[in-house]
Amino acid sequence: MFSEHITDLSLIDSLTPAGTVQGGDLKPHGYLGNKPSALEVPVYAPVDSYLLDFDHYVQGGDAIYGLKFQVSCEVAYYFDHLRSVVSRIQEISPDVAAGDSPPTTVYPPLFFQAGDLIGYTGGTPMSKIWDFGVLNNLVWNDLPPEGTYDYSPNVEKYRFAVCQYQYFLEDIREQYMAMLGNQGCGP
Repeated sequence: MFSEHITDLSLIDSLTPAGTVQGGDLKPHGYLGNKPSALEVPVYAPVDSYLLDFDHYVQGGDAIYGLKFQVSCEVAYYFDHLRSVVSRIQEISPDVAAGDSPPTTVYPPLFFQAGDLIGYTGGTPMSKIWDFGVLNNLVWNDLPPEGTYDYSPNVEKYRFAVCQYQYFLEDIREQYMAMLGNQGCGP
């Protein structure tokens, strides 16, 4: 069970569920939207986990991080659109963000305890949203009808996507579910 919040919810304006189509792309993750007054929000590890790899790339002129963590043999989670990371990650990161380079493998993996600060995000330059997704390799989702999305690498990842908030302890899960409202939680 995920025992800690991924951010300070008082700084979050909106959530979207996993499994939506954005710009034609089927997303295996959901989004968190920062409040307009929250230029940067903290991002925390929700559970004891290991950083396995990360991307460091440029988007809208900003250097951005996408981070992938392993919780168990079956469960992994990830964040994208972080603008800064803690020094332990910064120390192993390339000095210059790359374009389309492959992810940087972290070996040995870096351990993060539930509640540890990972970094900060202002979200994407245009919409101020950022990604949070959970994958479980014991899940197999059927794909939505063809023609409702464009094929991308996210489509295959969608097969293992789950409601990212179902893994949280009940009191924390209820807070996220209340913010999602009638949208539901995802695939």
